[in-house]
Parts: sequence; C-alpha cells; structure tokens
Amino acid sequence: MSALAAWRLAKPFLPYIAAFLALLGAYLWIDHRGYQRGFHARDAEIAAAQAAAAKQEAENAEKARKAADDYATKVAAMQPIVIRSIDKVKEYAQTPAGRAECLSAERVSSILQDRAALASASAGSGRPVQAGIDPAAQPDQR
Repeated sequence: MSALAAWRLAKPFLPYIAAFLALLGAYLWIDHRGYQRGFHARDAEIAAAQAAAAKQEAENAEKARKAADDYATKVAAMQPIVIRSIDKVKEYAQTPAGRAECLSAERVSSILQDRAALASASAGSGRPVQAGIDPAAQPDQR
C-alpha cells in the first residue's frame, strides 16, 4: 500500500481522529491539574501535621519545665526539714540518753558478738533467743 492510498483511506476519518486526540489531550490536562491539586493538598496536610507536632512538642517541653520547677521547689522546701532533722539527731546524740542509743562502731560490733554468743549458748537449751533479751530472763517456753 502506498502513501497515497493510505492518505485516501485515512482522509475521511481525520475529523474523528482529531476529535479523539483533542479529548485525550483535555483529559490528560485535567488529570494533571487534579494531580497538582492533590500534590499541593498533601503538602498542606504535611505542613499542618508538622505544625501540630511542633506545637505539641512545645507544650510537652513547657510541662516538663514546669514539673522540674515544681520538683525543685518541693526539694528546696524539704531541705530545711532534712537539715533540722540532722541537727536534732546530732544534738540528741550529745545528751546522755542519746549517747546510750547512738553507739560507736566498736560498741555495735561488741553487741553483735554478745548476741552471737547468746545464740550459741541457747542453741543447746532449745529455747529461742530474741535479739537484745537475756536468755536467762526469758520464761521457759516448753
């Protein structure tokens, strides 16, 4: 088939082919505009989500700062109580009653040795020994 024969065959259909191509072009142009609208809408949603995340992060940072300040205030308010308590213990340890209760390390170790000796002595008698109580002063529990 020659080019002239193909032209004569396609000539009656040229208006239809042109209309089809025009419709196809319009569809593609509209579809591209829709794509661009969707693309810009997606960008706007991303920007809104980032702004919301930044706002939430700022609120959380403010809450954390406020909580840290509140904690620091409470600790600062408790500090004089702790210092007064330490001072009371030191003052009490200097009184005769406090000296008896606030024992030195040597006294504590000797008490532990005495308790161990009492425990070994009472093991043969079958009577339980309570801490700090003389086994001879305990009533017979049999």
